[in-house]
Amino acid sequence: MQKIGVPFIIGSFLTLFLVNSCGSKYPKEIVSVDSLQALLNITQTELKAIDKAEINNKYSEIKENIAFIQQNYNDTLTLEMAEFLGDYSLVLKAFESVKEEYAGLEKELEFSSKQLNSLKHDLQYNIINDDSVKIYCMREDQAVKRNAKSVQAMQTALKRNIELCDKLTPQIRRLIESIKAKQ
Repeated sequence: MQKIGVPFIIGSFLTLFLVNSCGSKYPKEIVSVDSLQALLNITQTELKAIDKAEINNKYSEIKENIAFIQQNYNDTLTLEMAEFLGDYSLVLKAFESVKEEYAGLEKELEFSSKQLNSLKHDLQYNIINDDSVKIYCMREDQAVKRNAKSVQAMQTALKRNIELCDKLTPQIRRLIESIKAKQ
């Protein structure tokens, strides 16, 4: 994640506060929405930084390797071999999970962006009922922060599983070569 200087952030928010609060009853809420939009933009950038092609390639290779071993390994598995293949299968499941979650998170982030834009507009033009402002702001705050945590968790898990995949794959390839040599 790219580091942004504190003076820049403070200056940006003060500028946004002054520009956006003119005529609105909700200047603090508008600044809060702008802050959430900034967090959302960072989260979207982090999600887009995930290399989907790498995940798809590794996923396909693992799936093919597991299928080959299941079809062609006729000996009884040792406990060590079973644990090893179990770890490899868990990496496959992790990549599958990332592939499924990615699209959902992408849609959630787009939806949150639209919601924040709409909320900001409504706050600027005093369209929202006073009783509802706090509720709407709280809901959007929770949604953006929940999605940011989900993307960060995905990145952490993905990094760990890519490292495990890179560690296990050479051993799997050697096993496949030894199976082929016996055929």
